[in-house]
Amino acid sequence: MTKDYSSDPDSVITKPRTRSALRRFVKRFFVDDNDIEDVVQEATITTYLASKAQTIGSEEAYLYGTARNIALARLRAQSKKIFQQIEDLEESEHLYNGAGSPEEQVSADQQLRVHLDAVAQLPEKCQRAYVLRKVHGLTHKEIAQRMNISVSTVEKHLIKAFERCQNYIEGVNAVEQPPEAKILALRGDEQ
Repeated sequence: MTKDYSSDPDSVITKPRTRSALRRFVKRFFVDDNDIEDVVQEATITTYLASKAQTIGSEEAYLYGTARNIALARLRAQSKKIFQQIEDLEESEHLYNGAGSPEEQVSADQQLRVHLDAVAQLPEKCQRAYVLRKVHGLTHKEIAQRMNISVSTVEKHLIKAFERCQNYIEGVNAVEQPPEAKILALRGDEQ
């Protein structure tokens, strides 16, 4: 038996205080009021439609879980969009403004691509903290508020992200170096 929330005055999703609390919850993920309202609306509709198709044990838990999943999906999409924009910039002449030799431009292009690949390999929370810091320029405190974690946890995620990116980049560079350069690097000689 399904529950029709539109005619149920006791339904969680029809109560104004639930909508207000859900907005505060979604605000952990987004700053823009339009984004917040979109997620709240989509979660409410999704919960309502799900209630027509199946019995839901806890309406509130389902509503919040749905809102969280929608918010995370949107953030992932935004993150991918940002990385795509960076890659597009990388391929355009605007990145180089005609400066530097062709070899330097190719090298910069390769370094950026490796860095983007390194960030894409990060665990979700590390990647989100890293993007919020490096792309959006947020402070550790702002990242903590946005992700609903402590500043200390943000710092740990960022340290882990920086270390993993550095290790990834060093690993790629080690593979790409000619054998002579590897031997010189191991001996400490300079070219």
